[in-house]
Order: sequence, then C-alpha cells, then structure tokens
Amino acid sequence: MRDRHSPSPAFSSHHFSFPSNRRLAHRAVVQRWCVAAAVWYLLMPAVASACITSARWDACVVQKAISASTAANQANDDQAKTETPPSRRPESNSLLSRFGLAFHASTLGLGGDAAFRIARPFNLRVGANTFHYSRNLTSDGVPYAGSLRLRSVETIVDWFPFSHSFHAGAGALFFNGNRVTAVATPPVGQVLTSGTEAFISDPQNPLKGNAKSATQKVAPMVILGFGNLLPRNRHLAYSVDFGVVFQGAPKSTFMVGGGACDPSGQFCARAAEDSSIQADAQSARRDLDHHVSFLKYYPVISVEFGYRF
Repeated sequence: MRDRHSPSPAFSSHHFSFPSNRRLAHRAVVQRWCVAAAVWYLLMPAVASACITSARWDACVVQKAISASTAANQANDDQAKTETPPSRRPESNSLLSRFGLAFHASTLGLGGDAAFRIARPFNLRVGANTFHYSRNLTSDGVPYAGSLRLRSVETIVDWFPFSHSFHAGAGALFFNGNRVTAVATPPVGQVLTSGTEAFISDPQNPLKGNAKSATQKVAPMVILGFGNLLPRNRHLAYSVDFGVVFQGAPKSTFMVGGGACDPSGQFCARAAEDSSIQADAQSARRDLDHHVSFLKYYPVISVEFGYRF
C-alpha cells in the first residue's frame, strides 16, 4: 500500500512543472527589461548629444536667418532714407524749384513772365508785353496811317484757394504804354472843308494831322484763371487767364500842322493860326475820345506756357 502522505506521480509532476514554467517566464521578462535598460543606458548619451547638437544647429540656422533678415531690412531702410521717390524730388522744395519762366499771348500783347512761389498758396508773376499793329485807312478821301502800340510791364499775385489749378489774381500794369495813333496827310490839291470854308493843303508846307490816344501809366488789374506756372509735381506748366485792366478812359490829342491855302492857291496861312482849322481839330479829338472810351475797362485774355526749374 502506498503511503497516504506520499503524493502520486501525476500530481507531483504537475505540481512542480507549473512553478518552474512561471519562474522561467518571470526570468525572461526580467532579462528583457535588463537588456532594454542597458541599451537605453548606452544609447542615451549619444541621442542626447545628437539632440543637443541638432538643437544648436537649428538655433544657429535660425539666428543666422534672423541676422540676415535684420541686415536686409536695415539696408532697405537706409536705402529708403537716402533715396527719394521720383514723385517727391528733393528739388521740389529747393529754392530753384520756386522759379519758373513762361511765354504768353494775350490781349495785352506778346511777352514773357517770370514766376516765383512766395508761399504754397501764393505765386508772384512779373511780365512784359509788347505788340505793334499798323494799318492804312481812308476817311472822307483823307488817308490815315493808324497804329496800335501795346507796351506794358505787369505784376500779378496769384492766389490758389483750393488744391486745384483755379486761381484768382490781383496786380497792376506799370509803364502802361498802350496807345493808338493816327497820322493824316491830305493829298496836295484836294479841296477840304472846315465849316463853311474850303481850302487845300499848301504845296510848300503840306497839312499834316497827328492824333493819339493814351491811358494812365499805372493801372490796376484783376484776373481769374486755371493752371499754375509753378506746379509741384512736374516741370511743364500752363495758365489760362481772364480779367480786366482798370486803365481809365483814354485821353486823346489832335494836332494839325503845316499850311492851308484857298482853293486858288493864292492865299496861304499856317494851320496853327487858323481858328477854323483848330476848331475842327478839337472836334476831331472829342470824336476820337468817344470812339475809344470802351478801353476804360480793358479786357484781358491770356494763354501761356512755361517751365518750372
């Protein structure tokens, strides 16, 4: 009989094999953790070094990129400070840019202007005008040589109330030499009349009449116009103006010289001593004043083109 305290062979086998397998499994797990720890311990310094190196490299690259960008921005800022856009040239604020020259054609004649910018809304113009026109006329059989002479010097201050080219100006004509003249030379042998008297020009001292209408030497003027002889953003300039000169009514003179004879030519006398001829001269002067009275307010129309420096 078997001792009841001794286990059976089957039970013993199973009883001791399970603990043995479990112990082996635990040992394998421990070995794997030990190997992983050893590998991690050996590789960690290299990985850390590589990470640090990579971080330093990335930081260096970023730092270099930031430095390059900062240098480029600084260079652009320096270049922007030293260079000025074409639309705002430095000379636009220089003293020379305040000057301009222009040529014009107007009812005051042909001429030129010199312009200067006093301040931003005000320009000063100083110009000269000249024109001469002659024509031969005939009235009552008496030939006349008439001429129109325009000579003046003008000064105008232009005011630009808005930012556009519209402007209003006030000034004056100095040395106003505008005048109309006429010279009458009756033909020798032609019978002329003065009231109820008839006479002819003296062949030895022909009759000659001189008429002239002139205005006051200084005359104020006002204008309105468009354009600017001193533009800020370009060099080519223009101005179109409309205005009036308050020069007063022209004053005329009429003088008759030479000699007059009766139609037969036997009796001659100086025209300056003949009261009838002088009375006719004064009547002609009054007629001339009446015909030129419209020049009291002389219209001004001007077109000019210029260049700003």
